[in-house]
Amino acid sequence: MFPKGMKLIQQLFQKIGFSKNERLVVFFLLITFVLGGIVKIFFVSVTLQPTESYDFSSVEEEFDSLSNSSSPMTMDLLKPNVPLKNASINVNTATAKELEQLPGVGASVAERIIAYRLENNRFSSLEELKEIKGIGEKKFEKIKQFVTLGN
Repeated sequence: MFPKGMKLIQQLFQKIGFSKNERLVVFFLLITFVLGGIVKIFFVSVTLQPTESYDFSSVEEEFDSLSNSSSPMTMDLLKPNVPLKNASINVNTATAKELEQLPGVGASVAERIIAYRLENNRFSSLEELKEIKGIGEKKFEKIKQFVTLGN
């Protein structure tokens, strides 16, 4: 009924003392091992074509130069609603949306500017913007060309 190889394995399992379930597990592991070897041999024999490599150095240099630049052109690319160079925003009357057009000013900083303005009635100098959390010397230098007091 069983081939001679199977009878030999059956006798070996009986001598070792495996139960029926243990024999099934060992048989499953052996079959898995054999199939894994066949799959590995098949994939090793299949040769993969080497892909061409692309030199990204020119793209990286362009990206780095744009990233390190703080020119108005770069700011326009990063923040599409930046006002024109000659336009200015009155910090004493501007809405939050108008203030958000300033470079580096988001919704939270715009709200802080309005809160400061309401607490102190108005800005008497542009330097007062530095007292607002989120506006340091660097950010002030970026936005001062776009703001006025509207006297």
